[in-house]
Amino acid sequence: MEYEEIHQAAAQAGLACSAFVIKTVRTAIHEQRPLDGALVAMHAELRNASRQVNAVGVNLNQLLRHVNAYNEVPESVTWLAGYCFQVVRRAEAVIVELGRRLP
Repeated sequence: MEYEEIHQAAAQAGLACSAFVIKTVRTAIHEQRPLDGALVAMHAELRNASRQVNAVGVNLNQLLRHVNAYNEVPESVTWLAGYCFQVVRRAEAVIVELGRRLP
């Protein structure tokens, strides 16, 4: 399966899966290998997902500080966790599709 192949290659390179995919796509762009528009779009989507996950992580850290300080869990934690899972699932789907398209 492509998903496992990408994860294994990323682990061998010592990179997170998303970083490995982005590096691979950038290398292909710099080497001017022919890429279809779908690969470029997937690269952009992965970069966007990475930014979103980072923003969610920052918000979760702030919420956890609140939990530790006041011993209460704000309602936004549930929403934020659900949103994070959606972003991660979409990123994984893009990674799998990208793996199918890469030579």
